[in-house]
Amino acid sequence: MFRSLCAILFISISPSAMAAPAVATVEAGKPGPEIPKSFMGLSREWRVFVAPDEGPPSAVHPTYLQLLKNLCAFNDAPLCIRVGGNSADGIKESPSPDRWKQMGEVFKATRTPLIININLAREDVELDKAMINDAHKYVPKEAIATFELGNEPDGWANRYRPADYTFEQYLPVFNRIAKELVHVTIGPLV
Repeated sequence: MFRSLCAILFISISPSAMAAPAVATVEAGKPGPEIPKSFMGLSREWRVFVAPDEGPPSAVHPTYLQLLKNLCAFNDAPLCIRVGGNSADGIKESPSPDRWKQMGEVFKATRTPLIININLAREDVELDKAMINDAHKYVPKEAIATFELGNEPDGWANRYRPADYTFEQYLPVFNRIAKELVHVTIGPLV
């Protein structure tokens, strides 16, 4: 359940809201707001995008770009593309400039802002700041929808944390790191 909540709910963090828990109410008899068409999306790990056989390492293979364009063509709202996943919490340094530039190429082809997943498991604020700063340096500003702090912390047990790691231990770490990063991001930190 913890994984589902973290994967489905994106909570914008502002300095004033970090201490207060988020509450959601669902009334079965009353329909809520319509789910935006941009809710649909895909996630890919921090590996390089498929590159062409020839050309600069910052290029993305044209067939892969066409696939993404085709996926985005079925909506009148942009498809959501997230870069990160399990690899985000294992990352030890900011990706190369070429990898960031590939993300810019994906945006140019799809006009879909990206969710960029950064490391939380290491609790390394300097690494996260470096990733955010590199994103600002190499990726067009409009290509960044938001930064996502951490990935599925319920999967950290026996990898990054002890087997009995709990949400109550996770939340203060998230709040502390998010508070240190909120001033270097563009847009909300989720």
